[in-house]
Amino acid sequence: MWIQQIAAAAGAGLESVRVPDALLPPDLLLAGTHPQHVLSDAHAAHDVLGRRPDSAEERVRESVRWHLEHRTYAPWTSEDTARDEAALRAGTP
Repeated sequence: MWIQQIAAAAGAGLESVRVPDALLPPDLLLAGTHPQHVLSDAHAAHDVLGRRPDSAEERVRESVRWHLEHRTYAPWTSEDTARDEAALRAGTP
């Protein structure tokens, strides 16, 4: 799972838990189930940027490094904690 690759690249230990999409907090909707198929072609971007594809794992590590170096955070609230806890209670490993 890509979330495990992200956690490993960030040096974070975690246990993945599947929760119903309806209970996901707004900040975690990106991690929800998206029942559509997407096909993309990055050849034009590769040509413009002069980059060739590496492995998906290397690109995940590169992205995580960038995000860790350019952190921006919204203040965490007790409402955020309550939403996360409700989602976790409904989840399955």
